[in-house]
Amino acid sequence: MFKENGYYEHCRKRYDLVLCEKDKIKSFLGVEVESDVKAHFLFVSSKPLEIEFQDSDEIVTFLCLSIFDKYIDGKLLPETGDLPMRPIHIL
Repeated sequence: MFKENGYYEHCRKRYDLVLCEKDKIKSFLGVEVESDVKAHFLFVSSKPLEIEFQDSDEIVTFLCLSIFDKYIDGKLLPETGDLPMRPIHIL
């Protein structure tokens, strides 16, 4: 997943494009340009992953499908700390 030109890099380029083209995303969604849109950038796997973490700049969160509900409900806690792992990016 993390090898050079692998799956992470492929998907991350799409996330970066969304961050760079905020107005186009809002137009596609039918939202006024002045409005805020909240985005979650997730890698969700149906395979049981032993990991729950964010990439180094906290743009992307990795989690397995079995804990997706916890993430959506804002109840997924990191290994250290007590603030839920729920990075929301405002477009």
